Amino acid sequence: MSFKSICQPLLALVILLLLGYASGFAYAQTTDVAEDSATNEDDERLDADSEELVQELVNVTGSRIRADEYYSKSPLQTITAESAIAVGLIDAADILQSSSISAGSIQVDNSFGGYIIDGGPGIQTLSLRGLGAKRTLILLNGRRFPPAGIGGTVGPVDLNTIPTQIVDRYEIVKDGTSSIYGSDAVAGVTNVITKTDITGMEVFGSITDSELGGSDVYAGGLAMGFKSEEGSFLLTSQFTDQKMLRAGEREEIRCPLDYIWNANGRRADPIDPQTGTFKCVRTGGREGHAILFGSQDANGQAIYSWGPFSGTTPIRGGQASIEGYKPITFEEASHNDPREYSESVYSPIDTISVFSSFDYKFSDLDSTTLFGEILWNRRRSSFTGFRQLFPYFHPDVSRTLPDGRNLNPFAGQGHVLPIVLVPYNSSEEVEVGRFLGGVRGDINNGPLEGWKWDIFISASSSSGDYLSDVIPQDRLNAGTGTLQSPDSNAGALNPDGICGTNAPDGCVPLDIFAHAAISDGRFSARESEYFFETEKGNTEYEQLTFEATLNGNILRLPSGYMAGAFGASFRKDEISDVPGAFSLAGNSWGRNKTGTTKGNDRLIEVFTEIEIPIIREQDGFKDLSLNMSSRYSNYQTTGDATTYKFGVNWQVSDGVRFRATTGTSYRAPSLYELHLAPQTSYLNPSDIDPCIDYGRVVNDIFLANATLRQNCRNDGLAPTWQGGVGSIEVVTGGVETLEAESSRAHTVGLVLTPADAGLSFALDYFNIVIINAVSARAPSTLIDLCYRYRTVRDVEKYCELFRRVENASAANYKQVEYIDASYQNIAAQKTAGVDITLEYLEEFNFGEVAFETKFTWTMTDEERAFPDSEVYDFNGEQGEPEWVGYGAFSFRNRADWQATWRIDYIGETRPLVDVKRDGSIESGQFIIPSVKPFIHQGISIQKKWERVSVTLGIRNVFNAKAPKVSRCCYQRQGNFTFYNQYKTGIIGRSTFMSLRYKF
Repeated sequence: MSFKSICQPLLALVILLLLGYASGFAYAQTTDVAEDSATNEDDERLDADSEELVQELVNVTGSRIRADEYYSKSPLQTITAESAIAVGLIDAADILQSSSISAGSIQVDNSFGGYIIDGGPGIQTLSLRGLGAKRTLILLNGRRFPPAGIGGTVGPVDLNTIPTQIVDRYEIVKDGTSSIYGSDAVAGVTNVITKTDITGMEVFGSITDSELGGSDVYAGGLAMGFKSEEGSFLLTSQFTDQKMLRAGEREEIRCPLDYIWNANGRRADPIDPQTGTFKCVRTGGREGHAILFGSQDANGQAIYSWGPFSGTTPIRGGQASIEGYKPITFEEASHNDPREYSESVYSPIDTISVFSSFDYKFSDLDSTTLFGEILWNRRRSSFTGFRQLFPYFHPDVSRTLPDGRNLNPFAGQGHVLPIVLVPYNSSEEVEVGRFLGGVRGDINNGPLEGWKWDIFISASSSSGDYLSDVIPQDRLNAGTGTLQSPDSNAGALNPDGICGTNAPDGCVPLDIFAHAAISDGRFSARESEYFFETEKGNTEYEQLTFEATLNGNILRLPSGYMAGAFGASFRKDEISDVPGAFSLAGNSWGRNKTGTTKGNDRLIEVFTEIEIPIIREQDGFKDLSLNMSSRYSNYQTTGDATTYKFGVNWQVSDGVRFRATTGTSYRAPSLYELHLAPQTSYLNPSDIDPCIDYGRVVNDIFLANATLRQNCRNDGLAPTWQGGVGSIEVVTGGVETLEAESSRAHTVGLVLTPADAGLSFALDYFNIVIINAVSARAPSTLIDLCYRYRTVRDVEKYCELFRRVENASAANYKQVEYIDASYQNIAAQKTAGVDITLEYLEEFNFGEVAFETKFTWTMTDEERAFPDSEVYDFNGEQGEPEWVGYGAFSFRNRADWQATWRIDYIGETRPLVDVKRDGSIESGQFIIPSVKPFIHQGISIQKKWERVSVTLGIRNVFNAKAPKVSRCCYQRQGNFTFYNQYKTGIIGRSTFMSLRYKF
């Protein structure tokens, strides 16, 4: 770190303190004038207000003024750890992702083990309002929590690192608060607040056991602490072990079906010839077969046939010189390999955490307090899966094996592609360390007497190792005798032959047509050692934060004291990701070529917040106050930005309050969005080109709508277009010229708290618009946005991000050959809706009755890619329900027995493609037209004694299953609709028990 980078924030702090001194002088002068005219009664009231206000300026979420969920100027949702435990929610990811502000959008949990996601597999993140984890700020005890993960895209906070067993509550601010907390607080802020009342020693533990097996969770730990007049100390350690759920452990995942119907209402799913029942249609389904490219049709497209391998001979029949070969169709083949039953549905995650906090007051130093936090967390996760290995064999490759068989039984007939199912596993281990230390105190004399100050420094480091299975490309080329370039569908003959002199050491021929290999994926020990490797990558992420704040009363007004808070901060982030050697060299078959990602950013900020009482104790104005905040930010990468926020709190009477906020937020691009090394991958056109066979709509359940057909025709593609014969090169990477995001957020709310009714009600409207949002499109989505969703392609921006071969003499004429899927600024995103909160709490002679319900109605979820493009509203699509929420009822008697009952609701959603209301699609068939509302319930009983607390309960008590959906038009987990909202319905009924014992 340079001398300049240290001096800049210190200079800003000096200026801040000088401004504070000047404000304090003005305060003293104004107070003298006010005292001349104030009555003694006013003095006593205002002094009491002052003392209370200064006290409230500490440890708040969303404002420097403390207020609960119903009196905050910003909409605030609080989830206590006790209420979460009562319904079997222990893990931070489960608690936060199931909140009403989160459940209406897609959340990343441990079902994404096989996906490419920000932060890498195993991470669990929080996305508020569906605006993404990178736009949701996570705090621990009011201070920024560091990111963690693996790969070049580390940026979001990993919820696995939160010390959940020691959490007291989660406070979620439901609007943009960048002016209060800085960058990333676009969609809102979640403040994780730990317990401070532990004295002595406690042990705690919990078990969640699934009735059908899989996805069980075990957690436990130890905490000890003490408190005195001088200070306090807390030390806790915990572990969490989430078990894997395998595909074979749920029938609906083990055997996915099409779920389609004919016009007469009869099921039209294909029949498995081996079982006579509806066929299981897994995503792959061609393993155990070979595709022979032996001829072309009139349009020059390759004709291929594929047949199963079984018995003791390598092929059941053959073609041309192989006697009795019979081509087999997709409908006839079996597509359910039992090996895939062991694949991860929910990946296993185990964590170990140690957390300590302390504070010590120096009584002889004006009550100056030294404080600090130390966190260490280690997360281990893994994914068990399979992928298809399909190396090409050139027709001239021929070699007799020791048992007399030919290595290539199709030699001389054309390129042949055997398809074999092989393991594809990965694992991650991430360690996070964070140290935070600081001092705070009171100013007891001088012009700033009564003010409070706080200075802290936080340093964190995340280190992650990640391992994954790879197949070295050069070894595959040597073992097959074919130069298999990833950008070609049919490789050239290897001039060096099979295992020639230039082959990597240890070469053996790849006997992939052997029965054991092609039917069961079993290879000899020498083959396994040579063709299957594991590579290791490493990711380092460091963050350094320094912050100083000063707060207190500025001047006395007729309605109370104007209070202020001023601060300055400095932050530096650094990332370094070094992938495995095979990926770096581009020597991994079927995998991306990746580079080393390195980058850093520096931020200096100055911020302020002012609270102004306007009217108090007047008719119609029990209390009217104005809150204003502003922040100036200077980034090394993207330059300057200023954000602001205004909040109005109008309490009409004791039971009626209106609140409103408006403001701006700012998010600089993440380090990976700026510096991610270019990553090159190759895709098969059949997996991504929406124009393939677009004229075939009668018997094809995969929707090809009229708009798509017209756009494909406009590009000169025939209705029978097959996609070409080569692979598509896809490039993804960071862009250092990205601009920062800005956003506007507005909220208007009504709060009712009738006196002596035990009732609280809040209704809040929210509207958030992000300008210049940074996004990286999936290649398939990018092409779809060009072809499928536009009635008139008058805006060609998306179409310019990929290109087709325009050389008419080329063998792959009109094929998509290149896609730029790098990060880019898009025009705008918008979300709007209503949050509804209702709570009732009443004490009777027989005990305490409580009820709460929290619902979110999302009215708009829009995106505009470019200033002149169409607006797409994703609201109500699969994974984005309009209505989500829950209701919970509890009863506690005088003997500290408590019973709790909770109902969770996920609203209806529609398919990802356009279908008619009755579910009919252009093939003339029918699908499940929508994802039906999903409701699940949980119950529990809790008993507290002096030293012991025990909770027993059942989640998903009636074993409600996640809704089933059709294969053609939905993202699925087996037959179930995908995404975390339905996790409880996929796991099924489970029992839970938690215990806490105080020594």
